[in-house]
Amino acid sequence: MFVMTLTLVSDFSSVLLDLKDKDIILSKPVTGKTLSAAKTLHIMIYMLYMTIAFIAPSLIAGLIRQGLLFFIVFFIGIILMDIFIVVITALLYLLIVKFFDGEKLRDIINYFQIALVIVMSVGYQVLGRLFNISEFYGIEYTHKVWHYIIPPVWFGGPFELVLKGNRETYIIIFTALSILVPIISMIIYNKFTSAFEYNLQKLNETSQNYKSKTKGFNYLLSRLVCRNKEEAAFFRSATNMMKKERNFKLRVYPSLGFSLVFPFIFLLTSLKEWRLEGTAPIKVYFSIYFIGFMIPRIISTIGFSGNYKGA
Repeated sequence: MFVMTLTLVSDFSSVLLDLKDKDIILSKPVTGKTLSAAKTLHIMIYMLYMTIAFIAPSLIAGLIRQGLLFFIVFFIGIILMDIFIVVITALLYLLIVKFFDGEKLRDIINYFQIALVIVMSVGYQVLGRLFNISEFYGIEYTHKVWHYIIPPVWFGGPFELVLKGNRETYIIIFTALSILVPIISMIIYNKFTSAFEYNLQKLNETSQNYKSKTKGFNYLLSRLVCRNKEEAAFFRSATNMMKKERNFKLRVYPSLGFSLVFPFIFLLTSLKEWRLEGTAPIKVYFSIYFIGFMIPRIISTIGFSGNYKGA
């Protein structure tokens, strides 16, 4: 789920939000609803191919070790998960394009993509460690209501229900959520595809009141830290790129977010080795240097721009 979400955000958001083909295709007897459905189907098929490439070894091993029933449950669960990821992401984009327009809309979409990447990556790391931390403190797993809002838990329900015969109420609810939520979300998205395509036109709009608020500060800062006009010009160019280049922010900002969060994740992992009578591992603080690993990536990325012809 983590890998597929990152793939969708990085590779296919441009397909969902594409406006280049609309003027050509919609001039034919094709509705916006049909165009949106075609784009969504294209994304789902490609993601299904990628998913199969990732899980084919697991499917084969599961078929050999666990049997045909496990294979069927696993494969159907993967298909439902892909549908859920694509449709929920599209619905979130629908909400964004409905309430914003112009430059603000482009910025909101960019920050939404960055936040989604960070949340999925951090959640992937944290959820996998929760059980280890619980075992360390001697806490047994007990079902909580908030578990219903964690989609990966839903898709574990069918395995417990079908393969192990666990018919507890929360297992049945998880199984129902894993089946019904993707289907219902797809029905909802299908109902609002026309509105989605209509609101996408806002991406072509330019906000008249959109002005840079930090131009004066950047100019003043360049005067303070740069030794000559040439250096100041390059400084302002790099600053404007980091501030306005959306592709740059999508490539770099998630890495910055990881560098701030991952040291704490590593610190939580090291708790397993602590003892009540002992002290924390001496070398735990080395995880802080993880922040420094991101600096070369940022420096190397600054040299590339989607609008290089304007340089």
